[in-house]
Amino acid sequence: MKRTIPAAWLALCAVAATAPLPALAQKSDWSASGNLSLVSDYRFRGVSQTYNLPAVQGGFDLGHRAGFYVGTWASSVGANDRDRRVPPGSPPGTRPPQATTAGTFAGGSSLELDFYAGYRFEVTRRTVLDVGVIYYLYPGAKDPITLRRFDTTELYVGASFGNLTAKLNYGLSDHFGLIDSSGSYYANLAYVQPVARATNLVAHVGYQSVNNFDDLSYADFKVGVTTEAAGIIWGLAYVGTNAEERHFTVLNASDGTPKAVAKGTIVLSIGKTF
Repeated sequence: MKRTIPAAWLALCAVAATAPLPALAQKSDWSASGNLSLVSDYRFRGVSQTYNLPAVQGGFDLGHRAGFYVGTWASSVGANDRDRRVPPGSPPGTRPPQATTAGTFAGGSSLELDFYAGYRFEVTRRTVLDVGVIYYLYPGAKDPITLRRFDTTELYVGASFGNLTAKLNYGLSDHFGLIDSSGSYYANLAYVQPVARATNLVAHVGYQSVNNFDDLSYADFKVGVTTEAAGIIWGLAYVGTNAEERHFTVLNASDGTPKAVAKGTIVLSIGKTF
């Protein structure tokens, strides 16, 4: 679940001509870019996907000068491990429980893979539209009770007006394994304000509506700063939600303690683009 779909509006690559006459610069119709980052907590729409623990993330984008693009992005996520402790006070010979603790991606491979494709184009000099589709894949992960997969498909449409971006994601499939939740949507606004060379203030507010599950709908926000130094992009942000804590609390598989995964927190990040 990627907190923001990668921009994929890529610079064109220049190549040298091989003609025997004086070389003429040519532009490729295709360009590529990649990214790699480490975050102190993977927050997707304000909710931790790693049980408030760090994550490694990376992606690759391929774009055409006409505006078409495809890409993939991956992140480590919190897989739900089986709690093999014998409850205190159990009779001799009691075997460990076979049920897993409550969690986000039970039985999975601790991996999220996103695949997306779209078309981005200018409407005016300062207005850009972006339409596409994204598929979230969690290899091997299933709800331990319903045995439904968490894989989800969304359509998205976005518009950038200078430093302001508005985007809407609409669920074509059930919302991450919830029965009869297709038609859920996520609307968000993001703003970037340059304050110094290679330094930006960033702000975001969004609303996740879960169809047929009003108690799971919530708003989220983020405020922070990013800067580039020594070829690395450094980030610091505060992320929060108004989600009902009782619906966004999971049990730590190692010791059974509860973790509130939608509670406000500071997120640190370091990243590199290439």
